[in-house]
Amino acid sequence: MSDEQQSDEIAAEIDTRATEALTPQEQAEGRIRELEAKVATAEAEAKNSHARMLRVAADFENHRKRASREVDDAKRSGSQSALNKLLPVFDNLERATTHVDASTDAKSMADGLRMVIKQFGEALTKLGIERVDAVGKPFDPMLHESVQYEHHATLAAGLVSRELQAGYRQGDALMRPVLVVVSKGPLPEEEAVSPGTAEPAEEGTSDASDAN
Repeated sequence: MSDEQQSDEIAAEIDTRATEALTPQEQAEGRIRELEAKVATAEAEAKNSHARMLRVAADFENHRKRASREVDDAKRSGSQSALNKLLPVFDNLERATTHVDASTDAKSMADGLRMVIKQFGEALTKLGIERVDAVGKPFDPMLHESVQYEHHATLAAGLVSRELQAGYRQGDALMRPVLVVVSKGPLPEEEAVSPGTAEPAEEGTSDASDAN
């Protein structure tokens, strides 16, 4: 046995004998003092834990407010950027309508409107917004919204035959679906007789040359 172990055993023996030498009241008072010391230690730890929790909550609230401000700033910046690209289109449209009078011919008005539409499309492209293709494409419920079905002489069933309202997307996000009319394919009589196909001969007839 090492000297350290012997010292520990001797100290424990002394403590045991000292405790046995105390009266029951003294032992109870000592036990109370031990419990009070433990309670004081627990209260101090609880206060420290509460203070830490308050600091964490305050840090979280500050982070939330900062993130909210950053989101709001990003929204304002994005809206301002979009507006700066679209305002010239509005300016040209306003100028065109201002100068329209009774002497303006339809062709000039149409040319001016086409120019404004082209400029608007260019502004959308700068914003990363593109028009969704529809006519002649297979109907896609993720991109198209059908409002009607119709027979079409040249388009197979399930293909988009007409576009009623344009749709747009920005990257992978669909901003607005295309309103479309979907083909049901050709009419039955159009399917039965296709161009360049001879109609079947009637039964009971024969070529006159063969008879000779």
